[in-house]
Amino acid sequence: MNTMWPTNSQVGKRLDLAAQNPAHAYIFSGQKGYGARVLADVFAAKLLSLEYVSSTAPLHHPNIVYIAPQEGKKKISISQIHSLIHNASQTKFSQNLPRIFIIDRAEQLSLEASTALLKTLEEPSLGTIFILTTYSLHSILPTIRSRAVTITLPKLSNAEMQQYLSNNSAISEQDSIDQFKNSSEEARQFATGTVSEKLAVAKQVAEKQEASDFLDRLCYTLPTESSILVRAFNQERIMEAEKQIGSNVNQRFVLENLALQWSN
Repeated sequence: MNTMWPTNSQVGKRLDLAAQNPAHAYIFSGQKGYGARVLADVFAAKLLSLEYVSSTAPLHHPNIVYIAPQEGKKKISISQIHSLIHNASQTKFSQNLPRIFIIDRAEQLSLEASTALLKTLEEPSLGTIFILTTYSLHSILPTIRSRAVTITLPKLSNAEMQQYLSNNSAISEQDSIDQFKNSSEEARQFATGTVSEKLAVAKQVAEKQEASDFLDRLCYTLPTESSILVRAFNQERIMEAEKQIGSNVNQRFVLENLALQWSN
């Protein structure tokens, strides 16, 4: 795996080339837990000549604008896109650097928001780069997909992701490394354990208020020896749980429900 990019070497080589002569729009597509958002941040940092040192916090730079569904909302609204377009023309950005708009979970763009974004992509401003991340590429308008470079992300193993994080100082302290290992072990226990073990993990995670991070880790831990149908079933349950967490449903209730629905 390329130590610069949180992905495999093949995708890393594509991004190395892209960073030298970037297009005006990219779509990073991968299943939940494949690291599309992290990769968007790393790519943005590369374009702005920044040092990327964290996989958890968004980048803070005047040339980066993030858009995602507002709290309690299921869709990215047209007003958010209009605000983006207005800010792009009004905000003073750092000169001689690209302006980057990261649209997270782009499959949740409303139809009106998608149409507004399409008009912007059809006539992109010089020096403006859009990065869309998505769990569901085909939920994005074909006309938007046709105006962007799509990069499909592979699934990484826990070892590969841990290697990336360690090499890029995202996990630099021993206690952080231990925390990473512990969270991976919790996900493994949940994925392969008995119902009672799953419920115990659900309780532990909920008490720490770490359900969202846990669900990300769980995506990496789906047993490869399980059938394709079983993995797909569990992946859908994880995505449903993530939506519930995003809607502020009680974390323990969501995780215990997931434990009872899980197919081994």
